Amino acid sequence: MTGRREAGWRWIAPHAFGHDGYRWHARAWCEENGGYRDFVVSRIDTCEWPTEPASPQVPDIDWDTWETLTLIPHPDLGEDRRRAIANDFQMTDGRMELRTRKAMRDYLLAHLRLPAWDGGERGAFLQLVPGEAAS
Repeated sequence: MTGRREAGWRWIAPHAFGHDGYRWHARAWCEENGGYRDFVVSRIDTCEWPTEPASPQVPDIDWDTWETLTLIPHPDLGEDRRRAIANDFQMTDGRMELRTRKAMRDYLLAHLRLPAWDGGERGAFLQLVPGEAAS
């Protein structure tokens, strides 16, 4: 999902919160884009109570749709590593199923350090600074 990257005022109508394992997101209708978007809560600096009613909203299909993702140890790994990973994730018969909302799927994949299944590349958001370990 792409959107405006610079700071600015938005008229949004939140309807749900989601956590990606690192940050909280407000799932909201965005008047500027005419669709549902995810807004990182810690990036919201100020807010105002609405002075007029929000536009009629359409159903948030991506939020309302649940998907079950099936994960297996990577087939390129050796048998010992595949078995270890299956144990790490308490897989049954070498498989694990995770249920997630469609709107949260890419966050779940990123949290598990898996590429997006559409083949798209994720841009880096953080970089480790070598030699600066916390004490």
